[in-house]
Amino acid sequence: MKIYKYLSLNTCEQRQRFLRILRTGEIWFSKFHTLGDPMEGIYHTYASEHTKQLFASEKNKYLIGCFGKSESNHMLWAYYADGYSGACVEIDALNNSDNSNEFDVAEIEYVTKEKFKKALHLSSENTKEVLTRKLLSWKNENELRLLTRKETQPEEKGAIIEVGKVASVTFGVNIPNDALSFLGNTAKQLIDSNDQFKWKIMEPMEPINPYDNLQQALDTLNEYKLWRADFSG
Repeated sequence: MKIYKYLSLNTCEQRQRFLRILRTGEIWFSKFHTLGDPMEGIYHTYASEHTKQLFASEKNKYLIGCFGKSESNHMLWAYYADGYSGACVEIDALNNSDNSNEFDVAEIEYVTKEKFKKALHLSSENTKEVLTRKLLSWKNENELRLLTRKETQPEEKGAIIEVGKVASVTFGVNIPNDALSFLGNTAKQLIDSNDQFKWKIMEPMEPINPYDNLQQALDTLNEYKLWRADFSG
């Protein structure tokens, strides 16, 4: 199963996170209340306060990984990869025999406000329903989620979890120059240890282009930026 993680490469922390994914296949999974949508985990019910407390405890036992279904979702490139200035990592998930983590795979259900207002009978069976629905305004994200149950402390916001092996990396054409330099400095190490990766470049108006190795992709990105600078000048 292929899943796609869109990433920014603006800060040192983001770049180190990117390298960690390449080396280990580990992704940050969040508790629902730390995700960006304020409607995450929201529901309506007539249940007792005790039942609601039990349900809240059940929701907090899940950690959520958010992914795309392809490397060419323009909304995800805009929102989560800073307008084609980041990267999209393709991961072959759930097929690693060394991975002891168990996941529930769920496509997000995009619903109306009326669906959120409909009263739920709270039970452990519909916890995942509450954690895998969003308003229709998010529909273009076409999101896929991996959910896993993991014991965490109440103050913890999530955990780093291995999901699989990296299959390819696609860079956005607006990647900043300092990110190019950072990647160039680590290129030899990445190529030597991860020659199975496929390297690609995503342009908004063009099909995705594959390259033989990381250095070739970086050279092409640099040429594109020089060409664009000449063109705009």
